[in-house]
Amino acid sequence: MNPDPTVRNTFLSVVIGNIFLWLGFLAIPPAGVQRSISLPSLQRAKRANAITTILAGLSKLFCCFLGLVTYAKYANCDPFSIGLIKKLDQIFPYFVADIGKSVPGLSGLFVAGLCTATLGALSNLLNSVSAICYLDFLIHVLPKGGKVANSSTAVKVITAIVGVISATLIFVAENLGSLFELLHCVHGITEGPLLGAFTLGLLIPRSNTKGALIGVLSSVGIMSYIVIQHQIYVWNGAIPHLPKPLRTTECNATYLNESLVTTITSTSEAPLWLFRLSFQYYTGIGTVLTILIGVLISVLTTKESEVDPSLVIPCVRQFCSPKSQTEIQLKDTLLHKNAQITDNSSGTQKL
Repeated sequence: MNPDPTVRNTFLSVVIGNIFLWLGFLAIPPAGVQRSISLPSLQRAKRANAITTILAGLSKLFCCFLGLVTYAKYANCDPFSIGLIKKLDQIFPYFVADIGKSVPGLSGLFVAGLCTATLGALSNLLNSVSAICYLDFLIHVLPKGGKVANSSTAVKVITAIVGVISATLIFVAENLGSLFELLHCVHGITEGPLLGAFTLGLLIPRSNTKGALIGVLSSVGIMSYIVIQHQIYVWNGAIPHLPKPLRTTECNATYLNESLVTTITSTSEAPLWLFRLSFQYYTGIGTVLTILIGVLISVLTTKESEVDPSLVIPCVRQFCSPKSQTEIQLKDTLLHKNAQITDNSSGTQKL
């Protein structure tokens, strides 16, 4: 429960960081929103999201349990220290291969499960990205007559291009250190500001387009600067990541001569605390920056709420302008009357 935000992994940093990370995964991506919209009612959408939240929490607990089992297996003979693996990210695949060598097919099932889950998630993301690129960008360039005729071909080509780029980036990510930290860094720059923009629109009735746009751009710029500076200090040894104590007392003697020695370079002056923040907080910081800057710009550029009250959550609709509230009440009244007329017409036709 260490409250120091510069400590790499603590209970608070993991809990707070994963709240914002999973909100970015589930609340705003087109793939997740499309699943909720496809359900027949709002109640079923709420139920589906509640089940997803519970299962996501259970999957995290299961991952923690697997980590404890792996640690217990190699507590006195660390494979990283003796050179059996080159990166700490390889510890669990090595664990599966190690325990599965006596069970034919177990390692293959593990790889097949990883490929199935990865391809399933990747296909949804590729479809969403290709549809967004076509509808938001390419459709405005195509001639009017070719929009419908060439839409299928255009989406397929975009999907193939995005897939090739994604596959190419695998070789880049392989040389960028821990993939877990890389995930949080990228999400801090991209998903954090995007989550902040959606939260700003839902919670702040006085927010406007200028505030959201400037907030997102400012947050992206600030988070990019923080992440890049942090990585530079890490590469220079100014921010050392001290590993936990690793033992090799029960390793085979043939491996002990190949053990790795880790040297830590210390500097006389520690970097600014801002660049020593745990990567777990990056997504949350990006979200908060977008909201704060967006609120400030919105207050400076508008005198009253210009947001349709139906677009914000019910508990903040009372802070909308009286004109907007009157308009939404009139809309609700008209919709209610139209529904009554439709019901009466249906009853008359049945008679």
